[in-house]
Amino acid sequence: MFAYGGFEGAVVPMAEAKNPRRDAPFALGTSLVTVAVLFCAIQYVVVAILPAAAATDRPLAVAARQMWGPPGAVLITLGALISVYGYLSAQMLNTPRLTFALGERGDAPALFSQIHPRFARHTSPFSFLRECLVSGCSG
Repeated sequence: MFAYGGFEGAVVPMAEAKNPRRDAPFALGTSLVTVAVLFCAIQYVVVAILPAAAATDRPLAVAARQMWGPPGAVLITLGALISVYGYLSAQMLNTPRLTFALGERGDAPALFSQIHPRFARHTSPFSFLRECLVSGCSG
């Protein structure tokens, strides 16, 4: 189920959008439909190629290897790396904005809602620093 997550992150930076009432539903709907169609297509291909997909712990790599040989497995590995990079990039964008919003509402220390006087955005340098420290310390 974790693989379907992440599409809701599209609405986090909506405070900076020109027209969030129009853009937020579009971003959420587009990302949800894209992920659902892509994952259903991938699942269909894996089930069609592998008779016992559940028997392996790497069904996508095995299916790609059967379809395209060793370069297919490399392609799936690169896709996984790009996906992880995308997830981490999204977290670097979203988490400071979430802690800023929590500080602004009073649900977190007000320190997280302070913005830089010159680079005023909806992100606190303290929120970003907290994210970097938590990420760095957690592994």
